[in-house]
Amino acid sequence: MNIKNEKGYSLAELVVSLPLAVFAIALLTFAIINFTISYQETQLYIQLQEDLFSAIETMRYGYTKANVTDGEQIIGLASANKVEIGLTDNSIKIIPIILHTGIDYYARFYENEGKIIASAQYGVKSFNNIRVFPESDRMFGTEPMFEILNLQFVPEKTIDGKIYLLGVIASARVRFRMKKDEQSLEEDLRENTKTIHYKTSIFIGNAQIQNTES
Repeated sequence: MNIKNEKGYSLAELVVSLPLAVFAIALLTFAIINFTISYQETQLYIQLQEDLFSAIETMRYGYTKANVTDGEQIIGLASANKVEIGLTDNSIKIIPIILHTGIDYYARFYENEGKIIASAQYGVKSFNNIRVFPESDRMFGTEPMFEILNLQFVPEKTIDGKIYLLGVIASARVRFRMKKDEQSLEEDLRENTKTIHYKTSIFIGNAQIQNTES
């Protein structure tokens, strides 16, 4: 067998090619890490949008709680007879069509310390301080992963002081990582967080129906 014509790589050639191979592997690793981080951040931002939208829908249709709302008409903006906005515009009281005088039925939604909170009274049954947004206390150290920055209720159409069209304005933020020591507050918010702004209008369909006595 003649091996003179067979070609291979010398040790010198292998040594020369090693830095290039290491660089290529490092570049590929860096690209994969960046892709993974970008994907995770995108998923968290999508979750922020979905959770905020879900919170708005909960205000629209009402919050349900076992042993309180069972067998009851759920109190939300869609079934409201009257809506009262709090003095600071970040809370509402929803009053449904009252079927029995002398018995309290209402629901409240309000912003408190970066959260949207629900409370309600269904006659003799009630619930208080139920968190609607965010769903859990996921934290980066002392900083929340998700938080509501602004919640505002605006009477877009009123007749004789009664709200017929309610505007809901909300801003919420997701944090991807902790602030670095060398980062300014502006850099921290720009590089480590992302904010969503949401606005919608909700028609109070029962606003024209007067309270009735049974």
